[in-house]
Amino acid sequence: MITKRTLSILPWVTIFFTLSSCLGPESKSSLYGSRGPASEEVRLLERALQHPTSAVIRKAASGKDYLKGQREALESIRHDHSLESSTLFGHQLSPKEKASIFHQQDLFSAYLNNPPFAQSLRDLGFDEEAYLSGSYESDLGKLKSYQALFTEKSAKGDLFYLFIQGKGPEKSLKELYVALDEMNEPRLPFLNPQMKVSEVRQAFKDYPILKGFLHELPGMIDAVLAYELNLITSEEFRAQIHVNLFHCGPSAGYWQFLKGNLIPQSFERKNQKLLFKKVFKGGLFMKGDRHNLYYGAPSTFESFVSTLFDRLSQATKGGYLKIDWEIGGNPLQNANNLLLEKNIPWTINQLQLLEEQLDDAKLIKSQQRLFLKKTIVKSIAYLEDYQKLLKDMVHFKSGPKELILELKSKRLTENFKVIFNHETGSYRVIPPLIKDEPSVLASEDQIRRLVHSKMQMVFSEIEAEIGDPFQGLNWPN
Repeated sequence: MITKRTLSILPWVTIFFTLSSCLGPESKSSLYGSRGPASEEVRLLERALQHPTSAVIRKAASGKDYLKGQREALESIRHDHSLESSTLFGHQLSPKEKASIFHQQDLFSAYLNNPPFAQSLRDLGFDEEAYLSGSYESDLGKLKSYQALFTEKSAKGDLFYLFIQGKGPEKSLKELYVALDEMNEPRLPFLNPQMKVSEVRQAFKDYPILKGFLHELPGMIDAVLAYELNLITSEEFRAQIHVNLFHCGPSAGYWQFLKGNLIPQSFERKNQKLLFKKVFKGGLFMKGDRHNLYYGAPSTFESFVSTLFDRLSQATKGGYLKIDWEIGGNPLQNANNLLLEKNIPWTINQLQLLEEQLDDAKLIKSQQRLFLKKTIVKSIAYLEDYQKLLKDMVHFKSGPKELILELKSKRLTENFKVIFNHETGSYRVIPPLIKDEPSVLASEDQIRRLVHSKMQMVFSEIEAEIGDPFQGLNWPN
């Protein structure tokens, strides 16, 4: 089927072959424009397009649908239930990466699998392509192949730093600053432009937690490449930036703890202080001597919807599986924090702040604002019910000698219990995995997989009772 996106791409079918050196110099003039064929910037774009993470853009440049390609890149993982066997962008995915992709797909499902809700959004002027592309790009920075842009030298990594340090490409940088104007944020780069790229890379190697905080940035370079190759318009480029940037807020709960405590406590090294010195106020800025990173707010209708469903996923099945793999450590203690104690109350607090941020969002129309407020109220009520049901089925005890996690669900043939012994560091599973034999395991990852498999039954029972927010609910009605 020929879509609006396909039609916008057709005039640029030859770009892919140009960058693959399949056409002669005379065919390159339409791409190079005023930059000239010897432009250093053009040569960098050519090399960046050959990076493994640029596969979707290469296909789009050869006439494939860009938006469809983005979705297919992640959707292929959904049908492979083995956490170890899938590859994407040239490398085998870890359990943590695959869990991140499942979480990301919640944002797709919230729109694609809720037809009445999607129609209500479109009736209010919702930009489907901006939402799906921006959501796709927003968590690419959680994947190893994209995280390498922070630390490993490559042409795409060089282009990445050129952009986030405010040095180019000029065409994309100009539109980024227009987007920042629309967000009421200052026209400043993301990272200190006075630092050498080698110094910035070393800072990210020394302090990996920064890659987690800034994970929305690597996906932006795909939008930059697509825009530089004329696969998307300036309006589409800005719309994707709007959806991606600040999607992890509002600044409450874990996100506030990360940017206000964990990261500032480690800002002792000179490079780490320089990284954010006098730069972009919205999100990557250290105020005074406190080094408390400021994080901005969503700005458009699509960005608020993306942030809303990102938070809903965080507090439900997809978020639990993702965060448990991300933070590692004792899976029993994580289950207590993520399912019973901190995660859902923190998320509800974020949603309450998100509703307040709507009042200051200048790009939101009155009917859009009303619709979003109703949806947020519905979401909070859903999470409150979700939490109550979890507390009926998930039980945790902490003592001086052991931790105990017990799961009770009608969908489990019998109650499932895991006991962690502080002294031996081992886990005991009841009932045993092999009948009549004790199941004592030392591997946290083995236990994590086992608990996750049993929790899937718990989540299924909850969703059967109150529904799945990413599958078939007509919100906010």
